[in-house]
Amino acid sequence: MVGGIKVFPNFSCGHIVIAAAVSIFLVACSGGDEAGTDEIATDRSAEPDPMPAVEAPERDVSGIDVCAELPADVLADAIGLPVAEPARRMDNDPSPNCTYRLTGPMGAERVDVFLKDLFDYDWARQTAENFNREVFDVEDLGMAAYRKKTIDGWWDVWAKRSDGLVVNSMAPEQEPAVTAARLAIGRIP
Repeated sequence: MVGGIKVFPNFSCGHIVIAAAVSIFLVACSGGDEAGTDEIATDRSAEPDPMPAVEAPERDVSGIDVCAELPADVLADAIGLPVAEPARRMDNDPSPNCTYRLTGPMGAERVDVFLKDLFDYDWARQTAENFNREVFDVEDLGMAAYRKKTIDGWWDVWAKRSDGLVVNSMAPEQEPAVTAARLAIGRIP
């Protein structure tokens, strides 16, 4: 009732509940009979399987020294900013990593490079998409790559190679993050 007037005079709450229960029952029981299902499965088994997706193998990166493989002066030259401090490993992250401090027009610019696994690559993209964050593919960067903005406004670039190497680079500006990922993908064995 709305304001003392029956909106659906021929239906009560009981009718709606019964209709919903019957609908659920019909949907649950509409899976088809066993004979029909087996027949379809037999027909499909004669068809060739589609090509499986090509995926990079998982790679052990635990012994790689990112700072040695991608020296700060190489990154600084590629970005066009001078080195402010020597590159160093961040101890608060268990994955191989390196943080670079460069002197930018607004002061110190930081670029971080991490080596991650394939799960992290897929998880980071799916999480961004689940939270309606824009994700952009990056062309000509490894086997596959994408970039997105983090919650705090940094650019987060993920790239993977066919041998399983996954690089994640982050910087306040998009170009240094992409450049760092491109260099790491190209230089790390």
